[in-house]
Amino acid sequence: MNVSARRTLTAFLVASCALYGEAASALEIAVIGGTGRVGSRVVAEALSRGHSVIGTSRTPDAYVIEDANFSATFVDAYQPEGLLPNIAESETYVIVIGGASLLDRGPGIPRASPENGQGHALTLEMLRATEDVTWSYLSPAGNFLDSDPTGEYTLGGEEMVRPDHGEAQGIPYGDFAAAVVDELERRTNAGKLFNAQGGE
Repeated sequence: MNVSARRTLTAFLVASCALYGEAASALEIAVIGGTGRVGSRVVAEALSRGHSVIGTSRTPDAYVIEDANFSATFVDAYQPEGLLPNIAESETYVIVIGGASLLDRGPGIPRASPENGQGHALTLEMLRATEDVTWSYLSPAGNFLDSDPTGEYTLGGEEMVRPDHGEAQGIPYGDFAAAVVDELERRTNAGKLFNAQGGE
């Protein structure tokens, strides 16, 4: 992966983890943007499952987390040479969080496209052309919700609208974070764009 491609990727990179066979225990997870609304929930969810988490930021002191499995370090996401230095050479699984505009939202609603210079679409195009990184691209189906997590969510493919249930529901931040960590553990959607929405 070249530097210009990594610059596109790092703007949206949320979490990655080292692969340790089939076991989901004791993953080492790096979270970019771990103080944000999504990233902070991903950090909390991963720690609650006993994983080791590295929170990266240009201001690592912004993390106020007392957990033996957590550490913070300086990384400038816009200087990719300092971001997960051996990402292309190591067995790392990268999950990128993108916008719902990438999804098929129904007739007459255009999807984001690289031709329009839209960042999420450019990132997805770059990932699909990459052979040296194992990745998946997760989008929320609809809006993020500030409500308490329900403990349930539904995964879908590239379509936002589910014909059997109508419009996709929004998803609480906490449930979305659970979907991210579940994917890091299970790695069932490698090489795919998929979405998560609130449960029934």
